[in-house]
Amino acid sequence: MSMPLDAADAGRLGDIIAYGERAIRHLGSLDLAGFVADDKTYDSAVRCLAVVGEAVFKLSKPFQAAHPTVPWPLIAAMRHRLVHDYGGVDNTTVFRVLKTDLPNLVISVRAILAQHGHTA
Repeated sequence: MSMPLDAADAGRLGDIIAYGERAIRHLGSLDLAGFVADDKTYDSAVRCLAVVGEAVFKLSKPFQAAHPTVPWPLIAAMRHRLVHDYGGVDNTTVFRVLKTDLPNLVISVRAILAQHGHTA
């Protein structure tokens, strides 16, 4: 087992899982065109993705360094792009992140929590 998991990081990891799964549920089986055309789904999934990115951004640096296989800086950068450069967001990239990268992140975070004796 690696370094102990502090309560703040554990809570943020729980948020990553909760909001990640929520975004995945919102997206459902939509394809890219359906996702972009459905304002409610788009807005709710992107909001959840932004929360995931904020939770990642707030993870402690020692925790992130202890788990280098997860691309923490890229996830936090995605949140920054969604919130601060919303007009420059590429819908294809957002869709790919929601469809492929986010489910993989949820799996990784669940595994990290399990390594530390936590469940989500």
